[in-house]
Amino acid sequence: MNRSAFLAFIMAILTPLTLLALGTPAAWADTCTGTNHIWIEYHWTRPGWDVEGVRAPVQVRLDGGLCDGGAPATQYTYIAIQNPSTLLNQAGLAHTLVSGVEKYCRFYAAGDGSNPKLYDCNDSNDTNVFFKIHTWNGGLQYLIADCGTGGGYSNCTVKYDQDNVYVYPTGAVSAEIYNACDVHIMGGSGNPQNVGNNNYYIQGLDATGAWSARSWGFQGNAYCTANYITSEQNSGEIIDYYDTRNSQ
Repeated sequence: MNRSAFLAFIMAILTPLTLLALGTPAAWADTCTGTNHIWIEYHWTRPGWDVEGVRAPVQVRLDGGLCDGGAPATQYTYIAIQNPSTLLNQAGLAHTLVSGVEKYCRFYAAGDGSNPKLYDCNDSNDTNVFFKIHTWNGGLQYLIADCGTGGGYSNCTVKYDQDNVYVYPTGAVSAEIYNACDVHIMGGSGNPQNVGNNNYYIQGLDATGAWSARSWGFQGNAYCTANYITSEQNSGEIIDYYDTRNSQ
């Protein structure tokens, strides 16, 4: 191979790599400088503490930037039943960065929530994944179920069902962030991440056995308020999240 042909061959190999290196930085290109662990959260409570279930579709949004350094950067969007002593049963979607590997996955957690289980890390953007959490076993324990993407709650897979019911249960819808404000939460102004939608509202279950739309109260957010935006429709039938820094 002559010199000109050899150089052309080398450039053909290197050019795509160079363009890749000069392209959009990876989501974890920035170093985490914040240490805040925050929740942008809505609660549903009952006077008699008979919060027995929560269910909703959670929308997959493949956007949001993470960062590296310090504690692993993570953002979760989920539904939950929890109590004041930080015990909870939760299920939803996670955007994580651990040891340089970025993933968008479904997840669930129980107990004190310190050991979330990630799975099914291949959902398409804008897909709605249906989750439900409710009492079972004669009302003595909670059950966490993944009901897939087909719509509704008739075809579900139980993920966990061992925690005893709480004395003072509260329903929750939350966007939880580690390393705020460096983390971009999922969703953009033109396409926020929705919990609930026009066909399937966020619903709560009480002691009457009725699943229905409930009134959800915003718990406030003192951090990153210029970037982390949330709103609710009809007192919480649908709850939206987005980050002003996302382009989608």
